[in-house]
Amino acid sequence: CVAVCTESSGIFLWDIGHSDQPPPPLHLAPAHTTKATFSSWSKICPQLAIGTSDGKVIIYNRTDAVLQLHEKKGSLREEVTCGDWLFDNRLGLASGARVKISQPIAEVDSKWESWSKFKLAGFGSKMPKHVRQSGAPTRLGFTLGYPPFVAVTLGTKYLLTFDTNRKHEDLGLTFPDDYGGICGFRWMPGNMLLVGLSNGYIVTVDFAALMKMQENRSLPERVSAMATSRVFQDYVTSIDSTTDLKVACCGDAMVKIIRVNGVELEVYLEVPLERKAAVGQCLDSVKWDHEGKAFACSGTDGNLYAHTVE
Repeated sequence: CVAVCTESSGIFLWDIGHSDQPPPPLHLAPAHTTKATFSSWSKICPQLAIGTSDGKVIIYNRTDAVLQLHEKKGSLREEVTCGDWLFDNRLGLASGARVKISQPIAEVDSKWESWSKFKLAGFGSKMPKHVRQSGAPTRLGFTLGYPPFVAVTLGTKYLLTFDTNRKHEDLGLTFPDDYGGICGFRWMPGNMLLVGLSNGYIVTVDFAALMKMQENRSLPERVSAMATSRVFQDYVTSIDSTTDLKVACCGDAMVKIIRVNGVELEVYLEVPLERKAAVGQCLDSVKWDHEGKAFACSGTDGNLYAHTVE
């Protein structure tokens, strides 16, 4: 099932399956979702997390077709701008200058109980002034291991990482201006981090190696823990990964599937999409299904593409 969050219209669900003619989409509870600014499926069960412009948290259970609004304990003060699920079904959301993480959310009769809260303003002394003034986070993601690290993008040039247990120092990453702004990132096993940059580049970061360098006060050598690949000629807008380490990224009117070998990337499949280049229009986002056998890719012109991958 593909969930598409649209501006001012709410969320639409498509049961695409493998049919060439999927049924019409379901407009999910428009009275509650027209203010949706974020949505994401759980990694382990058919639950859709929804955040709204007025700080509300909604959990949709697809199995039982139940929509639960968490107005008290799950409410945030400002617009929910991004978030991510952990593999134990905790949910992390960013709102304003805060990141809020729940306890594991039950599949049935879900309730929000807070596990931890972080004020990003507390990291501000280490950030450049233009980053501190860049507004709320635009992307958030957790490492796959435990205890989890968190990465959040602030503006388009700064990626902040911090330890949820607060045992390690925070680490900020910046990238060359000619590579473009940060358009997405994904944590991989072993604390490898893939960062998509809008001018067609993907940077692979050995985060575990960076942490050791930080402990040894040798961060000026960080270049040795990073590698850069030009994956698209013109642009890249989104990346996503599967549990078996397949990575999908979209740009230049196609989706490319890549494999990660250390800090090196290898493109092993290109999937051209039936679209023509148009001024002001581009591919927007790509997401894998839970089995890693198919992906969906959306465009800013309203088109949605779905493909299976052998």
